[in-house]
Amino acid sequence: MKERIHWIDVARGIGMLLVIYGHTIDDRQYRYLIYAFHMPFFFFLSGMLFHPAPFRHFLKRSTQTLLIPYLFLAAATYGIGHFTDSNPLTWARFWGDFWGVIYGSGANGGLGYNIILWFLPCLFVTRMLYYGIQNYAKTTPFIITWLFFFSGLGFAYTRLFPDSHLPFGLETAFTAVVFFGAGALLMEQQKLTSWIQSHRWQLLLVSIPLWLIAAQLNFQWFGNQIDMRIGHLNNYALFYIGALAGILMTVILSMLINANRVLEYIGKHTLALLGWQFLAFLYIYNIYIALHVSPVIAEWKERFNGIISTGLATTGILAVDYLWHRGEKLLLRK
Repeated sequence: MKERIHWIDVARGIGMLLVIYGHTIDDRQYRYLIYAFHMPFFFFLSGMLFHPAPFRHFLKRSTQTLLIPYLFLAAATYGIGHFTDSNPLTWARFWGDFWGVIYGSGANGGLGYNIILWFLPCLFVTRMLYYGIQNYAKTTPFIITWLFFFSGLGFAYTRLFPDSHLPFGLETAFTAVVFFGAGALLMEQQKLTSWIQSHRWQLLLVSIPLWLIAAQLNFQWFGNQIDMRIGHLNNYALFYIGALAGILMTVILSMLINANRVLEYIGKHTLALLGWQFLAFLYIYNIYIALHVSPVIAEWKERFNGIISTGLATTGILAVDYLWHRGEKLLLRK
């Protein structure tokens, strides 16, 4: 069990670095390869940590770990955003932003100051959906049947109502629950996990080209990257092949790494990294502007912007998070 927890934390660390790195490069580069699976991967990992419990306890736990951090991070980043914004804050703008946070959808500019927060309310809804599926279906074959149903429902919604986004990203949760359920079912099937570990090299050689081909074809045929937040799934088959192959690839890589202190530490602090990365990018951008006078620095930024910005954002957020919790402990002791 310990070993499994190690590689899950490694996987969470890899996934978070991919999220941050994907936000530092533009869609004209190879970002579509990352977007083909990185958010499905996070829903998959969340499913791996699913533990059945009485609904009241499950709802309370989900609210404490997802909705309360969501509201706190939204309030904090919106406060900082309005304070540093040169545009005047009007009542209309304030109530528009307030409603955007309550509605909880990252589409149509609803979370303009910190759009990545869409993941938290959507994960909350996804957890509730899977809880209902598991309790209603009971057996694994019926659960898989329901996951297939939601995969079709989620895809159909993106085609029929492309500009209609539901509260808390419910339409995204229809698709997300497929990956969440896959992660939950994998953790229940010890034989399947062992089989993946014993055939990891063969599966890795299959999953990498599948991911690359599906992601490339989906991008070329439709001209835009996969984006679950706004319902860009493109081709149904290519979306699921690319996402599942990318997930399998990253799971196997995490199993091969097994234990890594840096990646595990990042994996244990994904909430802080998720919630504060856009604020970190703002300060990094200001640093770039201040140092842009140097041709050498400007050239390095142009070539290695993604790696440098990811490293700076990750290190900065983790350092502040560590000092914050350290200060809390000192205050509690006093």
